[in-house]
Amino acid sequence: MIFDQEFSIAHTFGIAAPDHLRVPGAAQPGPLTPPSRSDYRFRPALLSDLLAWHQIRLRQGPDAPPNRFYAYGVVARLAALAAAREAAQKATARSLRKTA
Repeated sequence: MIFDQEFSIAHTFGIAAPDHLRVPGAAQPGPLTPPSRSDYRFRPALLSDLLAWHQIRLRQGPDAPPNRFYAYGVVARLAALAAAREAAQKATARSLRKTA
């Protein structure tokens, strides 16, 4: 995917952030872009880790090697969140089957 545009974090995510904070992105969805869901709920708290990683990269400069350890931590927290959400959905489905 080619990032051909910069987006304001404050405007894009609807959070309080200085206007000079921007993230690269694509103007049009690509083949790996997931479909939109009407029931999707954006959680600003999850954005904090990603923004911290982005700020670290900006301070290090464009030629700095990636900070893989921080990225691994972000991925691990997102995976744990996804697993917890899946477990909660399965528990809800089981309880609904028991009451039906």
